[in-house]
Amino acid sequence: MFARSAFALVALATFTAAGFAGPLAPPAGPIGSTGKTLTEVEPRIAISLVSTPGDADSVYRITQPGSYYLTGNVSTATAKAAIEVAASNVTIDLMGFTISGATVTGDYDGIRAPSAVSGITIRNGVIDRTGDDGIDLTSSSVCTIENMRVTNAGTRGLSLGARSVVRECSVNASNSHCIWIGADSRVENSSACDSVTASGIITNSTGTRISGCVANSNAMSGISLNFYDTVEDCRCDSNTLNGIVMSAGCIVRNNGVSQNSAVGILVDGAGVNHIIGNRVNSNGGGGATGAGIRVTATSGTNNNIEDNTVIQNPRGIDLLVGFNLVRRNWVSANTINFNFVAGNRVAPIVVAPSSGANTAAGLGTTDPNANISY
Repeated sequence: MFARSAFALVALATFTAAGFAGPLAPPAGPIGSTGKTLTEVEPRIAISLVSTPGDADSVYRITQPGSYYLTGNVSTATAKAAIEVAASNVTIDLMGFTISGATVTGDYDGIRAPSAVSGITIRNGVIDRTGDDGIDLTSSSVCTIENMRVTNAGTRGLSLGARSVVRECSVNASNSHCIWIGADSRVENSSACDSVTASGIITNSTGTRISGCVANSNAMSGISLNFYDTVEDCRCDSNTLNGIVMSAGCIVRNNGVSQNSAVGILVDGAGVNHIIGNRVNSNGGGGATGAGIRVTATSGTNNNIEDNTVIQNPRGIDLLVGFNLVRRNWVSANTINFNFVAGNRVAPIVVAPSSGANTAAGLGTTDPNANISY
């Protein structure tokens, strides 16, 4: 009886297994992989002598659109750029690695695009000691440089064409301008310091916006604007000439400008600029002719100067040409607080009393446009 029962259980188990198991024979046709390809795992192209071989003037050369990345540090020598880009719509990720040259002399860049390509993005790395520019995209447009540190460039640190963006970059100790940028561009949250012979940030054409930047200790000016540019929320300190200099149609707003040897904010062009809400102090240490805010005699007119705090300069607000509007400025402890030639439109200048109530009556005016001297 027990033997018959055991046989029945074994038979049932065999029948059940046969009913639920899949077919033992493989399906018809070739057997394919179920894993991901290398391209699917890393869809970018590693920069190498195989995938991006160089030429007579470059270590690596990119000739096709796409996304590329470094796998290690790159050293370059005189007359050879580390990476040359000869195609539009290229992204290069340095992956935290460094491109470096042997010296700061010689005709070679870190990364360059010698022809008029567009849509180049370069990010996440360091470029140090190049004979020419750290990154030279002067002939290109619509380019983006972000999260880069560029030091000791033989000429410019970053040089870009029109409609480009520099974001979260640090450029130091370039022999020429730290950042040189074309029309309708943006420079955001970046630093441009210690240029050996030139300015920190310089715009080449019109319509560029510079915001949240630091441009200190440069051999010329911190930030040099051209036409219809905007600079706001920046620091420009300890430059050998001026903190911020502009030509025409510019907006200079909410910046801190101090300890520049000549002038804090200088209008030296065709005029019609707006200088609003800046904190300008302790400029002009190079001599008695220095100033906090100055409009030069060669400039145009119709500059609007308002809501600035100007302190401890040889001259506070110094207008050497007429027909400018000056209102609501706080000017204190300058050797000469206000210096105007005839023809300017100046709101009342009220000398604040040394003591008294902190009210409009105490200042002797209820005019909301009054300039306060103290």
